[in-house]
Amino acid sequence: MIHSLRAKTSVLLVALSLVVTGGCGGAKPASSPAPEPEAPPQVDLTDEVLRAESLIGNGELGEAFALLEDILGKDPKNKRAWLDMGLVHEMMGHPERAEEAYKSALSVDPDFPEALNNLGLLLRNANRAADALPLLERAVAARDDFVDAYVNLALTRMALGEGKGAAEAYERVVALTPDDVISRTNLGQLYVEMGEKDRARQVLTDALPLAGDNVAALLTIGNGLRRAGDPKTAVTAVRAAVKANPKGPTPALLSELALAEHAAGEKDTAKKTIRRAIKLDPKYGTAHYVLATMLASDGKLRQAANHYERYLKLDPGGPHAGKAAERLQMIRSGAKKK
Repeated sequence: MIHSLRAKTSVLLVALSLVVTGGCGGAKPASSPAPEPEAPPQVDLTDEVLRAESLIGNGELGEAFALLEDILGKDPKNKRAWLDMGLVHEMMGHPERAEEAYKSALSVDPDFPEALNNLGLLLRNANRAADALPLLERAVAARDDFVDAYVNLALTRMALGEGKGAAEAYERVVALTPDDVISRTNLGQLYVEMGEKDRARQVLTDALPLAGDNVAALLTIGNGLRRAGDPKTAVTAVRAAVKANPKGPTPALLSELALAEHAAGEKDTAKKTIRRAIKLDPKYGTAHYVLATMLASDGKLRQAANHYERYLKLDPGGPHAGKAAERLQMIRSGAKKK
């Protein structure tokens, strides 16, 4: 998403300035001032840089690399060429060389937003979020409408556990791109994680009409609304996701729908939905866990135990394994006491 070629502007060309200093002797009024040497003419490499970027866009990385090397040989301070060279190295699987190229671009222009953003993203992806953070903060400071950099800043702050700062970055993204359902959805989910359920409900409710037939967005909105305390709207969102999915109902979609229905008080419908998920794929462990939880809440402990056991066999290291094992043990202990 962030590495795509951006709209191109004319390349900044750095001219060499020559300063002529005089000697220490006294002035000689009768003498004519020595003429200053002419500065070498600038080399306009804009077209070549654009051609290199076209090659990158077409996936012709070898040719792009050779052309960029030639450009940088002629103009070693061409920041756009250094940026593109970093991109080529990334696409060729050379992150260390990409890092050096981006740093070379920044040595020419320390406030070059695209280079700050690309280097920040590169470092974050290398699990160096602490190093990435100041670069991304500089990127948005240099260009306040840089959506990609704000998204990367939000993700980096999340990686560092800075939920409030991440929310602020996502809020800026939403302000800049009000029709972007993904950013709204991510912000809503972040509010859920932060315990700000009122804000989460508002953001996710606003995102719902923007989702269209985007299955992932609809599913995530439904999940967030359920967790934020609006299960009825969650049911609407997840049912829309099931309907919009080209492959039809899947165990994952039906499991989320069953959870929303159960939370909305549609308990019989929820159990039918989750059994449908199990019928589609008897080896989908999460569905067994969901059904076990519903059965346990109805007091049907023996049936619940069967599905907890099934879940643990199918997904022993899964996200619900700890709770499933604990609840299964409680059911068994209760049965022994009787």
